[in-house]
Amino acid sequence: PKVMAKKLLLVFTLTGFLVLSFAFNSTQENLKAEWNWVDDFSETEKEKLISWVSETQQSVKSKIGNYPFVVHYYFHKISNAKEPVPWAHTKRYPDQEVHFHVDPNFSLQEFINDWTAPHEISHLALPFLGKTNSWFAEGFASFMQYQIMKEMGIINQNELNKKFKIKFDENLKSYDSDLPMIDRAKQIRKKHNYPGMYWGGASFFYAWNQKLSKESNTGLCQLFDSYLQCCRMEDKTLEDIVYSLDRISGKTYGVELLTEFKTGKAKSTVENLRKSDLLP
Repeated sequence: PKVMAKKLLLVFTLTGFLVLSFAFNSTQENLKAEWNWVDDFSETEKEKLISWVSETQQSVKSKIGNYPFVVHYYFHKISNAKEPVPWAHTKRYPDQEVHFHVDPNFSLQEFINDWTAPHEISHLALPFLGKTNSWFAEGFASFMQYQIMKEMGIINQNELNKKFKIKFDENLKSYDSDLPMIDRAKQIRKKHNYPGMYWGGASFFYAWNQKLSKESNTGLCQLFDSYLQCCRMEDKTLEDIVYSLDRISGKTYGVELLTEFKTGKAKSTVENLRKSDLLP
């Protein structure tokens, strides 16, 4: 039975890849993706889930560039869920993986409108940095999810701006502290205030993007096409990533902002970033 299961999984994986190639071959370069069905899904359900993830990965590629590896997608079935994707996570070893726990009874449009796939697939643009740096990893994915949703046409620029303002207004109140932003984010995480940690981290990337846009007429996403090819598989630490992106931009905005997040008082950091129009 175990051998048979492995054979079936291989057939489903290959079938999924062929469906993807057929769907995109006429207009797009084939995406680097493989499909793995942990639980039983009908062929109709598989086609829907492949269409959903394929569209999202294509938008990631359009926005920040092509990943230098195959992304291995794993689908786990959940019944009677309140949302299309109640849970998802990534893994970086031995492969670059995204695991989606899904209720396939939701429509394709409901899956596409969900923020989870843009968030999780964006995670893979960075190497795994360990739990101690989850503020950075989750902050990046939270910042990117709305960039990708805009790329997909789910939201427009005004809606993107509004979503960021709402998230920051709700969560940056937790940073009224004399601790530095990073230390406060770690403290918040220990208290299980995960939205506070996520959006405190996202403020780092939002401010960096605003600084690039204002003073260099570019943006953080534009740096990643080069980053993914030169540095994604080489960088090991948070500092490596920031230094690499600064080197690509020819500026030191990332290092300067990281220093502020490491040493400045959180309440002053947020206040100063808002005064500089780097946060809404």
